[in-house]
Amino acid sequence: MASPAKRTEVREKLRAVGKWEAFSDACRRHRAGGLNFDQAWAESEKEFAADLPADKPPPVVEVAAASVERKELNERDAIRWVFENLAGYELGTVTVNDAPSGGAWGLLVWVKANKANESDFYRNIWPKTVPARSKLDDESASYGDDGREQLKILERLLGAAKDDVVSRHGPQGPA
Repeated sequence: MASPAKRTEVREKLRAVGKWEAFSDACRRHRAGGLNFDQAWAESEKEFAADLPADKPPPVVEVAAASVERKELNERDAIRWVFENLAGYELGTVTVNDAPSGGAWGLLVWVKANKANESDFYRNIWPKTVPARSKLDDESASYGDDGREQLKILERLLGAAKDDVVSRHGPQGPA
């Protein structure tokens, strides 16, 4: 059974080469022949295997021994580093020497290897770095000071300053 990400990848590749409609027709033909959806998809994928462009292989990177000696990085920070450097990798401005760890670099290379991996990263990996709503609610509850008291003080000060101007110069203000 192909994962949704794999199906998305196949669909994108077949659309790029103009074969998606024919693939869809083949799936329908197999379904009409009695196969379930997963079986029909698998059979159609076999038929169209030659039409599927191969994934571009990840770049081969020579890693100097010094670059392997990196500080340990927790998973959340590695994932955030990957997120922040996706565009730089595509532009060629991020190299293995920029990575904070071998794991972070490996994850970046894997994410950019194909669209299915990138989709999987955004759907399943990146969200794990975002705190749960309950944690955010707990944190916001600890911030009891929302500035209301300061606003009241400022309003009193402005009122006092205005009263002072009136008492010194009359209701018309300074001349």
